[in-house]
Amino acid sequence: MLTLRQTADRLLRSFSEFGGLILRETPRLILLNILFWGTGLFVVTLPPALTGLFGVLSDYTVNKRPETTLSGYWDYMTARPLRSLFIGTGYAAAVFAAFSLAGFYLGAASEGQALMYLPFALCALLCVFLLWCGFYLPLLLAAGLPVPVIIKGAFLLAACFPLLNAALLGFLGLMAMTAYFRPAVAMVFFAVAGFSFWGLLIAHLCLPNANELVIRPYELRMSRLRRTGTNASRDL
Repeated sequence: MLTLRQTADRLLRSFSEFGGLILRETPRLILLNILFWGTGLFVVTLPPALTGLFGVLSDYTVNKRPETTLSGYWDYMTARPLRSLFIGTGYAAAVFAAFSLAGFYLGAASEGQALMYLPFALCALLCVFLLWCGFYLPLLLAAGLPVPVIIKGAFLLAACFPLLNAALLGFLGLMAMTAYFRPAVAMVFFAVAGFSFWGLLIAHLCLPNANELVIRPYELRMSRLRRTGTNASRDL
């Protein structure tokens, strides 16, 4: 778990690199945003479109391959669409249930049932934790991991980096406030490059942690298993 100072240092360093990346890749980010708008408008295609978006942005930030915008987006989007749809549908249902329960208990507490504040607080914490998990699910989906590894990995990353996740959630709250008070500005921003900008920020800040704790350990474990299986077949 990162300390407050380590989180602040990482955020400052990442934001300086992020600014340079934005300046270099603005045309591609606009193109990527248009692709996302064109393919993610429907409920069925939204999870695969998010996988395509974060897959290309992962290439931008880690693999340094921005030239894969068009082909890479389509490849990531169509690689495992059913897995993306399954994870996306389950996640949306969990978030909806958590917020619904929080609203129910808050309503009961406001009517004079003071004991309902306790389950409301627990549901509110669950809502925050699920939102934190949502930062990592598209990144892990784009990495091609199995469903159990994706779910456990998202829970692990949400629990291990609370300060970083809280900072991202706060930034998301600022964007929501801007959309509420200045809807015209928000509409123009998201129409041009808003989704790409937000996705690039998440990939830039969260992908190193996901690589370190989930993606690389899984790849090493699978490599070891494949080597063991090869050796065993030779022994047979």
